[in-house]
Amino acid sequence: MRILIVSKTGDLVDFAKQLLSEGHEVIMYFKKKQLPNKLDIPFTKNPTSEMMKSELIIIEDDTSGEFADKVRSLNRPVIGGGTVVDKLWKNQEFRKSIIEGCNLDLAKPTTKGIRLEIGGWFNGEEFLKPSFFCFPYFHLGTGDVGPLTRGMGSVGFYKIKSRFNEYLKKLETFFHSSTNYTGYIGLDCFVNNDSLQVIDLQAGLHFPMILNIGFLHNTLGTFLFKLALKNAKMVAVQPDRFCISVITYELDKPEIFTSYYSLGGTIEEAKTKVYKMLRKDIPEASYYRIDIGDEINDSLNQLEKRGWF
Repeated sequence: MRILIVSKTGDLVDFAKQLLSEGHEVIMYFKKKQLPNKLDIPFTKNPTSEMMKSELIIIEDDTSGEFADKVRSLNRPVIGGGTVVDKLWKNQEFRKSIIEGCNLDLAKPTTKGIRLEIGGWFNGEEFLKPSFFCFPYFHLGTGDVGPLTRGMGSVGFYKIKSRFNEYLKKLETFFHSSTNYTGYIGLDCFVNNDSLQVIDLQAGLHFPMILNIGFLHNTLGTFLFKLALKNAKMVAVQPDRFCISVITYELDKPEIFTSYYSLGGTIEEAKTKVYKMLRKDIPEASYYRIDIGDEINDSLNQLEKRGWF
């Protein structure tokens, strides 16, 4: 299958890598021309001409809404994007109004709890099962101290049965009636014994969560194609597997990053494999976190005791 990926920052390079490994032909359009071609993927300077040649178009959901709307108007299979999605990314008050309009509770500055991202694939009408869960790391230092960065890594997994599904379902009416959207939608939230407070609403494939999602799928390209056609009824993954990603940055070029990831039946297995892989390959002049995956088991045990899983 020929797939066009429209990416603002290059964060979808690892998505492209997964699709290439499945045997698909991938063409990318980067808005930032200085990005390196890490995977020798063909580039295009004209995504409009490529979209008619491609069987699937995947859009990084942050500033390509007009292009996505145009592609959909031509009945091309599209994942992500849209002018309403652009507004969600850019306008915090609009996001808050949607969260409250969907009868979800907004987190307050004093709200505490277990912080995680919950989300799922939306087929234009409803969320598919299983749902996706992610613990992202954004601070530079261990223990969530130090400056905020774009992302230092994440732990992600799918689960079929959870109480979180009812919260995602509250978003279905808005996205079905207002966006014509097919793609990923997530909630950044605090979870306590019997309550969930939403920090933010995110539509799209954002970093570093995307590093986990792609590699938990059995056949990512086939699934996304069915999703774009609104024919997908179930997410094609093996649930209860863990994917851990660790991201390294070059000291003298912090905009250049390399992602390492590994799958495991347990968090410990995935973590051991990913750090072993990283330490064999990492350049000396790089920095990364050494604690990705630590304490996640404690959080999961608390969520299970509280009946969320």
